[in-house]
Amino acid sequence: KGHYDNGLEIYTNPSSPVLTLSANDGHATFTGNILKTGSLTIDCSADISLDADDGGPVRFKDGGTQYASIYKSSSNAVIDTTGDFTIDAVGDAVEF
Repeated sequence: KGHYDNGLEIYTNPSSPVLTLSANDGHATFTGNILKTGSLTIDCSADISLDADDGGPVRFKDGGTQYASIYKSSSNAVIDTTGDFTIDAVGDAVEF
């Protein structure tokens, strides 16, 4: 429910939209989580940006259990894992 001139808002309760699509700036704003059964593909013709404010981590999970995160510490990018850290490269050998 809830349409406005330059986009669309979808509500699950009267006071707070859960999805806002804006025709003016091309942005989609979500509140809450995106849940999907099966695979989810993000495919675009240019860059994909993940932006977590205040150095917030980007978390990687499998079955709800976190196994890694990437976050900003000062001016450094930190990769944090819960187990061993392995980089597997095809072609020239990369070892750590």
